[in-house]
Amino acid sequence: ALGLALELVAPAGTIVACGVLEEPVPINQLLLIMKEARILGAFAYRREDFERSIELLASGELPAADLITEVAPLGRAQELFDELRSPGTRQLKVLLKP
Repeated sequence: ALGLALELVAPAGTIVACGVLEEPVPINQLLLIMKEARILGAFAYRREDFERSIELLASGELPAADLITEVAPLGRAQELFDELRSPGTRQLKVLLKP
């Protein structure tokens, strides 16, 4: 995802890499330099991030319903986790119902 983000980021844009990766990620240094992009690492979210997300959801700017691709019973959890991890999945966010 980081390589694709570098391809898609606007010139002088910022990429925020969140989470923990298991393996090193190769970076196209030439693309990074030519775009004059910045890569910022973040391990967790700040309160302001949640506040902004809630504002976007409340205003309708972020179409929450479009982000949820499936609602399924808890018994399908493993199947859906596997599907979410598979390349080319059409799933974006799955809600599990107990």
